[in-house]
Amino acid sequence: PSARNSGFLDVFARLKPGVNESEAKAELATVARRIAANHPETEKGWSANLMRVQQYFVEESNTKTALVFLQATVAFVLLIACANVINLLLARNSVREREFAIRSALGAGRFRLVRQLLTECLTLTLVAGSLGLLLTFWGLRAVRAGLNWSQGAAQLADSLSIDSSVLVFTFLISVAASMTFGLAPAIQLSRRDSGARLKESSRTTTAGRSRHRLQKLLVISELALSVILLTGAGLFVGDFIQEMRAAPGLNPQNVLTASVRLSGPGYVTPALQAAFFQNVIERISASPEVLSVAATSDLPFTFPGRARVAIEGRPLLESEKQWTFGYFCVSPDYFSTAQIPLHEGREFTPFDKTGSPRVVIVNQAFAAKFFPRENALGRRIHISRHEESATTTTAPPWSEIVGVVANVNEVLGQLHPRPQVFEPFLQQPNASMNLLVRLRIDPGAFAASLRQAIWSVDKNQAVTNLRTMKRVMRDAGQGDDLMAELMGAFACIALIMAAFGIYGLIAYLVARRTQEIGVRMAVGASRHEVMVLVFRNSMSLAVFGVAVGFIVSLVLPRLVTALFTGSHVGGGSIVTGTPELVILVALAASYFPARKASQVDPIVALRSE
Repeated sequence: PSARNSGFLDVFARLKPGVNESEAKAELATVARRIAANHPETEKGWSANLMRVQQYFVEESNTKTALVFLQATVAFVLLIACANVINLLLARNSVREREFAIRSALGAGRFRLVRQLLTECLTLTLVAGSLGLLLTFWGLRAVRAGLNWSQGAAQLADSLSIDSSVLVFTFLISVAASMTFGLAPAIQLSRRDSGARLKESSRTTTAGRSRHRLQKLLVISELALSVILLTGAGLFVGDFIQEMRAAPGLNPQNVLTASVRLSGPGYVTPALQAAFFQNVIERISASPEVLSVAATSDLPFTFPGRARVAIEGRPLLESEKQWTFGYFCVSPDYFSTAQIPLHEGREFTPFDKTGSPRVVIVNQAFAAKFFPRENALGRRIHISRHEESATTTTAPPWSEIVGVVANVNEVLGQLHPRPQVFEPFLQQPNASMNLLVRLRIDPGAFAASLRQAIWSVDKNQAVTNLRTMKRVMRDAGQGDDLMAELMGAFACIALIMAAFGIYGLIAYLVARRTQEIGVRMAVGASRHEVMVLVFRNSMSLAVFGVAVGFIVSLVLPRLVTALFTGSHVGGGSIVTGTPELVILVALAASYFPARKASQVDPIVALRSE
């Protein structure tokens, strides 16, 4: 009740046996309405939201969007692989036309032929699925190795495994792909009249045009999907690189951090909490290796606490009452230790303590938002975190703005800094703080000394998250880094498969046109002209497929920007450069079939079947 105005509370509960989610939601909504009716001054407009734990950790963030994006990438890769398989089956079946014509002439029915082809396709698919599982075990190791940036990520890595559900899913996908994409070539081969096939089987230049059209359409689809996938992956990776290059707002060089959460009966009051951290800071500062030391409630780039703010003399709009801003409780010398530039005013001093006038420091984003055409220094604001209310412009206590500092991102790579407020630790003591130590030496060499300094004040307090500020920044970006690596890997796989697809089709068409090429060379066509002929055929497919993919890719920058909160994707060079890359890959894939065609002996070609 004393913290009714904070507005934020996460509760984890287990439903009783026999109670479903809808019943729990209805009961929670009733309770929320009752609370709002009893306390309209603080609870109006607020409600309770019931969700599953999975939804809480995944669906309510960019994580869900990233996973959906990754699943779409995998689906594209699967489609490209299936298109390659269909092309291979069509090419193989064309070679076996005479065999199946004889089988049909000897009495084999259409169903029997289709069944044989599907059985062969299913066998190949199951073998390929088994090999894919073996590769998955290797890939899982790589993903686990990448999930090492935090304790939660490490726990997630430990939970990743290939269980029975994965095996069943792989089996079903393999069978479904086999039946779906192996059926079309089988039906096409079994549909034709056996007599017609026997007559045509000896004339390779009259291969079914419908089959060739289907094969070309499949290659065009592969190339289009590759362009879309490469563009999407490029935008994702480009956005990640842009975020990593964004100025962090502080200097992480030679800074060591550690977390201490006070526990025990000796720290039940704010005064005792403040005394502990003051003693720790004094002990650490006494070391000759230390340049400066400070404490903060939250480290940069790790999602700080939230607070609501009211401006003295300025009534809040109804929509503004729900705004929250990044909140930090920091000790004196925090900004100089982190080397966050001070633009106006002063930093906190040891005199900013309980009993002295309340003061606050804001960042440039806050000053620009609330005081765009005036000086923020000297203005007073009201910060609401617990018992105070930010819904009024007259309720004390007010805090005077005494400084404006540079923007520091709340999360790594944030392109649009958010407003932040900083209160002095000595006025708002906290039982959980993070220490920042700027050193003259390598931070790793001071880790043991930092622990000893803390334990010299109280050996019963746990020291956790001992890491450099550079590691903090690296850990903050690891999730996006891993996702970018996976996206890039799948995009490369798709491009390689598309290259094999166009190589296979051109090689097949060259083989089927051996007699035609022999005739052309017999009547005077040069090797160069034959290569140009093959390249022209392959490039016509490549240009058409790339054009389709490019048109679809034009909407991807806006789509990625809309899907991922906080991102701003330009991507003009990626959207225009990807088609060029795919064209070059298609050109390279066509070289070997073209070279082989140019080396055909006309006499041998004219005698071939």
